[in-house]
Amino acid sequence: MPASEPNAAHKALVQLESAAEVSIITQNIDDLQERAGSSRVLHLHGELRKARSVQDPEVVVDVEGGDLDWGEPGPDGAQLRPHVVWFGEMVPMMEPAAELVRSADRLLVIGTSLNVYPAASLVHAVYPGTPVHVFDPGSNGSRSRARCRTYSRTRRGGLAYLGTGFLSKQLGHCAENRIIVSLRKLTGRIDEGTTKSPLFVLHMIDIEKVREWASERCVEKELFLVELSITSSNQIKVLVDAMGPVSIDSCVSVSRAIESQLDRDAEDFELTVSSAGVGNPLKVWPQYVKNVGREVKVRFHDGTEIKGMLEKAEDDTLFLRWTKKEKVEGKKKKQSVEYTGEYKLDKVAEIKLVLPF
Repeated sequence: MPASEPNAAHKALVQLESAAEVSIITQNIDDLQERAGSSRVLHLHGELRKARSVQDPEVVVDVEGGDLDWGEPGPDGAQLRPHVVWFGEMVPMMEPAAELVRSADRLLVIGTSLNVYPAASLVHAVYPGTPVHVFDPGSNGSRSRARCRTYSRTRRGGLAYLGTGFLSKQLGHCAENRIIVSLRKLTGRIDEGTTKSPLFVLHMIDIEKVREWASERCVEKELFLVELSITSSNQIKVLVDAMGPVSIDSCVSVSRAIESQLDRDAEDFELTVSSAGVGNPLKVWPQYVKNVGREVKVRFHDGTEIKGMLEKAEDDTLFLRWTKKEKVEGKKKKQSVEYTGEYKLDKVAEIKLVLPF
């Protein structure tokens, strides 16, 4: 690391400070961004040129040359360790980073896959309506054309996709760094000077339309829709069930019914249609009817649980029968006592099938 020098990407981020009040949240543990000249850098995963006490994480010291000897004590007399976050450790700077993101008028996410958590969750810390620009290298491999995808946080917490454009050569180099840049008091220079092609508007997929398309095909295939979800990145997941077995062909048919209504050129999406597995909670009324006569485990909203037989499902009411070991007068050992009960669905928090082993 001592031989490394800031590159064009680091320097481009420094130049942004002439257009805005820039704060950088980086997952890198080197000091190249500071050496490039950035004045506000938060290291999410720590800094390799520093060490901290194993006894008190607030005791942090600079390490000359980046070398740390075993047994070397800190100011408090305790062993020093590298001031970095190891795999599996908590990330103590997450809350300060989230506060910084919440203060941003505009968020730039540069060169990260957004697949590593908890860092990836920071994009959801922006206030609704705040633009989020995600930069990645162009598909042609050219570093001079970084593709920029723009999102805006919705009031429900998701990210609505607004469109794609390309950034100038200078910002294109930034796509090599795993850095989140929080911008405040942004001037118009970035918008007016770096976008080569205008952004076009695309909307998130309408979940109610997908529900309509899926339900229509389910009726044709004698299925019923159990669950439907669509993420902010347009990942569509559909769970279906039937009074009998659910065939692969039926799932494929539902998938094709939905896909035929969507345009991948306009709305990039990922679609999964599957049957509700036996380990999934029962969600809709036909599932209760289907599983009459099977053993279930019921958890109620008050925290109590019953494990027993589902005797009947009628008029939004579940009829259960179960046994319990209890002390019976005149008997030395506990005896199995049978109980029955009727429970309205609104009292039930979750019900699952008990798998036979």
